[in-house]
Amino acid sequence: MRVYGFVVALVALSVWCASAAGQQRAGRLPDGAAILPSGWALTPAGRQIELGTLPMALQLSPDGQRAYVLETGFLPPALRVVDLSSQTVSGTLALPDAWLGLTLNRTGDKAFVGGGGRGVVLEVALSGGAPTLSHEYKAVAERRDRDFIGDVLLSADEGLLYAANLLDDSVSVLNAKSGIRLSSFRTGSRPYRMRLGLDGETAWISHWGGSSLGLYSLATGRQIDSVLTGPLPGDFLLVKGAVETPEEDGPPIVARLFVACSNTNSVWVFGLTADQSPRLLERIELAPTPIAPAGTEPAALALSPDGKTLAIVAKGNNFVALADISGARSTLLGAVPTGWQPTAAALHPDGRLLYLNGKGGGSRPNPLGPDPTRRDKPADYVAALETGSLGILPKVSEEQLAGLTLRAAENILYDDAFAVAPPLPPDSPLAGPSSPIQHVVLVITENRSYDQLFGDLPGGEGDPKLTLFGDDTAPNRRRLAREFVLFDNFYATGSVSADGLAQTTAAFANDFLEKLWPARYARRLSIDPFGPAEPAVQPPAGYLWSNALAAGLSVRNYGLSPDVSLEGHTDAEYPGFDLQVRSAQRVERFLADFGQRKPRLSLVYLPNDHTAGRAPGARTPRAMIAEHDLALGRLVEGLSQAPSWERTAVFIVSDDAQDGADHIDAHRSVLLVASPWVRRGVVDSTFYSTHSVLRTIELILGLRPMTQLDAAATPLGPSFQSKADAKPYQAGRPAQSLDETNPAGEGAAPRRVEAVPTTLQASL
Repeated sequence: MRVYGFVVALVALSVWCASAAGQQRAGRLPDGAAILPSGWALTPAGRQIELGTLPMALQLSPDGQRAYVLETGFLPPALRVVDLSSQTVSGTLALPDAWLGLTLNRTGDKAFVGGGGRGVVLEVALSGGAPTLSHEYKAVAERRDRDFIGDVLLSADEGLLYAANLLDDSVSVLNAKSGIRLSSFRTGSRPYRMRLGLDGETAWISHWGGSSLGLYSLATGRQIDSVLTGPLPGDFLLVKGAVETPEEDGPPIVARLFVACSNTNSVWVFGLTADQSPRLLERIELAPTPIAPAGTEPAALALSPDGKTLAIVAKGNNFVALADISGARSTLLGAVPTGWQPTAAALHPDGRLLYLNGKGGGSRPNPLGPDPTRRDKPADYVAALETGSLGILPKVSEEQLAGLTLRAAENILYDDAFAVAPPLPPDSPLAGPSSPIQHVVLVITENRSYDQLFGDLPGGEGDPKLTLFGDDTAPNRRRLAREFVLFDNFYATGSVSADGLAQTTAAFANDFLEKLWPARYARRLSIDPFGPAEPAVQPPAGYLWSNALAAGLSVRNYGLSPDVSLEGHTDAEYPGFDLQVRSAQRVERFLADFGQRKPRLSLVYLPNDHTAGRAPGARTPRAMIAEHDLALGRLVEGLSQAPSWERTAVFIVSDDAQDGADHIDAHRSVLLVASPWVRRGVVDSTFYSTHSVLRTIELILGLRPMTQLDAAATPLGPSFQSKADAKPYQAGRPAQSLDETNPAGEGAAPRRVEAVPTTLQASL
């Protein structure tokens, strides 16, 4: 049985279109609301308490007087104590590392914390409300790079402690009093959350990378049973209590498993018999409409003290849904709008709702952001700016909840009609299956902000003081913006390359990516688990290329790390990420191969504008930007001189803006579009995002949207024209030397972490 709680006629579409026409920009508003880089809105309910980066776990003290919050993001991890009477942070404990796991003993005087990349469990004393680190227990025999301790679980008698080793697919067993590691056992793919079973001698474990839950014997570690769920099952709850079912449905149900599957729009509900045999009872659907694609992202759950109300954290749509689960079937009561990417919730005995916002109240400008030409640490790095918060909402009446539900719905941009057929002029080259554009080239570049490249261009909303790369260094990017369209209100929806590349190719960065990249970028996670071979990294509806292939279109990949669907469609001679390879070599290879094949969709990776920062002996950032710019100009020039130019559109997009400063927003980035069907010499200040680029490509190629995000994004229609102007583009050569190198005496070269700005690499 499906339960649709948010099948409503949303007014968000008209609100959004009006704001776009009025050149609404991303950022926080004076009333506490915000416009996100995706264009979606935030109107968080209740009091907001500012916290550090990625608050991820929330626990109430047994007496209900305090809330404990575990922060696990880019900034150093911490455990914060929030006094719930004064609604202030009353204590903070800095931690050497932490991730997800936070469990209290029954008396509430002790907490155990998963120690992340250190491969440990931390014991924290909570006496008097002031947390102190009392012990650090080794959860692995000998630490390896893949060891990463997340969730922690106490046995029923509190004598044993279980620690999930997320990337090793195992659980370590420790003596809870001495901390001595006793044993370990294997689990399914990516053990995320652990809960005691009905008998106290077993535990259910969610397999984040395996679309299942497993039932394990705590005595032997043997897997007793498993149940298939939706993809990316993360948090879940075991709720005891009989549920009436028809006699023919089998043995009586004595408990239920509620499973949040974040790559779907649903919470899956399983009934358990006395021997813990599971069977599916229902799915609680949280999508805005029955046909909406994935994007709601149920990621965490909480139960009221009386066991009758379930709080469901919808991370993707920024609300907490409340459901009555006292009957045989769940009934959605309403929703509470939250901050950006909520991660956890708790229901207080007095009726208050507490919820964590992983990224707080919205994005911000970063005028003191990174400068790759300097070695000093930037003050406004995006990963440090995205601080979270704790929302506290007093108990609300039914009428108040109805008002909050409407507010939550208004923040969601998705609309069925818009997703199927966004309004475009009938003669638009984007409208309908008869588009004159037959060849789409998507060029993905690295890490640049709008102001960094275009801040001084006339007509755009820029800050000339922040422009680093002018006509001497980036003449082609700037010429393309002048000759075609200058987009001064475009935002990268990813914060860094780890989530940005996923947003750029799949319109979605899933829960696994969002919760792990901050630890990786902060160097607390030793390996990079974000490649196509990682089982938990897959998006819910595949990638742009896999959808194109499924539609029977020809696809060619130049430089992206291929997943299985790109096998046989990748140019093996085109280099991947290697800053030693000149961009000109890449473009020469692309043009030769494209000229022979002319695929409908080409994916071209040009990463050299990432730069090597001030690494001794490496080419300077200006040299690398200039060399990249010349190659980019020649790519467009080469395509524009080919006979197929009149049937071609080139989209050039940065996957993120993390290595630049911007006075509007840290996510404002660089978008270029070149085609005979693109208008000439105009400024388009419509609100666009990464998802707008994907939606435009989907319309040209006749593809359906992949998620709610690209389905709701405004396509780049205003920048296209109904009559082609096939005048070829002529590339310019930068005045900046392409071979200038950094001095050799500036200290050791920074170690490379994938896509982390080199200005940070030297200081982290």
